[in-house]
Amino acid sequence: MNYFINRSIILFIYTICIKVALGQSINDIKQLNPNVRIPVNIQQGDQLINDQNIDRIDQNSTTIIYKPLDNQAFRDSIFSKYFGYNFFTLRDSIIFSNSLPPDDGYLLGPGDEIIISMWGETQFRQQYTIDSQGTIFDEKIGKINISGKTLNTTRLYLSNLFGKVYSTIQGANPTTFIDVSLGKLKSINVNFVGHVIYPGIHSLHPFSNLLSGLIHAGGVDTTGSLRNIQLIRNGEIYTSLDMYEFFINGKNVQNTKLRNGDVISVPLRKSWIEITNEANRPGIYESRGDESIYKMIEYASGMSNRASSKVILSRITPFENRIPGKPLLNNYYLLYSELKNIKAQNGDRIDVLKMFNEIKEVEIIGQVKRPGKYRFFEGMKLSDLIDISGGLSDSTFMKSVYLNSSEIIRRNPETRYEKVIKIDLKSYLENLPDIDIKLSNLDRFVIHANLNFFERDNVIIAGEVNIPGSYPIISDDETLESIISRAGGYTKKAHNEGVSIFRLNESQNEQMSTNINQTSRTRVAWLQNKIRIMPGDSIYVKGLTNTVSVIGEVYNQGQVEYDQGKSINYYINSSGGLTGKGNKNAIVIVYANGTVVPKKWFSSPSVKDGSTIIVYPKEDQEPFDITMFATNWTSIISSVVTTIILSQQLSGSGQ
Repeated sequence: MNYFINRSIILFIYTICIKVALGQSINDIKQLNPNVRIPVNIQQGDQLINDQNIDRIDQNSTTIIYKPLDNQAFRDSIFSKYFGYNFFTLRDSIIFSNSLPPDDGYLLGPGDEIIISMWGETQFRQQYTIDSQGTIFDEKIGKINISGKTLNTTRLYLSNLFGKVYSTIQGANPTTFIDVSLGKLKSINVNFVGHVIYPGIHSLHPFSNLLSGLIHAGGVDTTGSLRNIQLIRNGEIYTSLDMYEFFINGKNVQNTKLRNGDVISVPLRKSWIEITNEANRPGIYESRGDESIYKMIEYASGMSNRASSKVILSRITPFENRIPGKPLLNNYYLLYSELKNIKAQNGDRIDVLKMFNEIKEVEIIGQVKRPGKYRFFEGMKLSDLIDISGGLSDSTFMKSVYLNSSEIIRRNPETRYEKVIKIDLKSYLENLPDIDIKLSNLDRFVIHANLNFFERDNVIIAGEVNIPGSYPIISDDETLESIISRAGGYTKKAHNEGVSIFRLNESQNEQMSTNINQTSRTRVAWLQNKIRIMPGDSIYVKGLTNTVSVIGEVYNQGQVEYDQGKSINYYINSSGGLTGKGNKNAIVIVYANGTVVPKKWFSSPSVKDGSTIIVYPKEDQEPFDITMFATNWTSIISSVVTTIILSQQLSGSGQ
């Protein structure tokens, strides 16, 4: 008993090992050939049928679903370089609609299901399946052979047979009507050979044509020809298909219906012809052998509108014409019009050159409404450029233009410097069109602005004046005295020498800013009220403070009451005196008008109301290093002693 149990266990384990060793899953297939796509299943209504067991196909729509592998995107990108091949590959599923009426030439055969319906005086509906002998059986008529007949022929044939049993079908005025339709149909077996993605025998719908059959087989590989796909029937070439006729001209290729036992052969492509650059559809194309390069560019949808009239033909010498020592690759520059007479060869590379981007433009600069660069055309005149840049017909705008002088700056090929053509703009405009000037490519026309027309920045005055506000400059000699006079003069609280003038920096002045921002301006120190005032200046008149400010290295920074006649030392001592860091040789006084005077050892400037005394710190000095000092002196003494000893020794040896 134990012997049989042990033997059963050993047999079970052996069976499992054999299955593991010989089993092959979808993942195994993917690892063997990672570049294919595997048809997963055929969905038929709610039922999934393995594609190896298809023998009947429903009239309802059938969807064949392909599952892309991980590297399918890469494969599709390769296919996209070859014209026409992605027609078969760039699709996740292919839907065949089988609800359309069958082809008139479809021949009934074993496995097909027909439905006979009668209505009128007699009601009848029955389904029949054609057996392997090509017959159906009816209880009242018996065996009926309909194999090899078309559907229309079968209708007439069965109408006559059933008319013998049902007399109301016959006659000039029948009261019973009969019809024959198709039910479930047999599949047909078609063999795909050559350069297809999935070669072998495929079970197809009986209404399939040559194109749908190729789609079912995964399409044509890039090594296969799209120009000579052959349908072989009964051992002979029944028809051939040129897919370019379908892709380019839309020629209908779907009327070639497939039959059981047909063979679709995709031969090796005969040529690889690459078209690059300025073609509308660059890619790799196939020639039938008798087509010109011009025709191949037409397949690439012609040349783009930026293409040159020349192309580069790179041609490889065929094997039979190669001579040792001669180049295998030759390049030719050809006119597009010459390509009709040159046949394409295998390996040709056709580079459609891009048109040279020639610069044709003129520029208008300065006081114009729309300055900038404009397209130049032959015969263009100066008046054309002025018009397209906004014109000078606006009388108000004309006042902003300096009419006495303008320039055309023209490139001179004879010298490194540009040629300047002076134009009296006023005279030019008055005598148009008699004296219009013809422009050249790359000309620049400069119109100057009339600076007298533009509003200048006002002077803003604030503080202790009777009428503070914004005042325009009314002359080139506007002074501090005159602007304060226009502002109503000083108030009783004003400090006559406490006027601060702030002026825009040069870069800010170019921006013509009118905002008062003293932190972004430069303070102007002045001594006399005849100082010239500039546009954009801001003036602030301080009031009498009766104080003096002391800041810097003093013990108590702040303000000290002004006492006329007192010296700088008085105010420093009133602020607590100098700190240990205070530098008595670095003291300055800043007066209310912005002038700065330093205190010197032999003179001390007077202090006025509103002044500021600044005490600067001493410069940082390194502390005395006794160790470094001793080291340096020891080194010096040692050097001196050594020199004396050497001198004495040299003197002794000399005696």
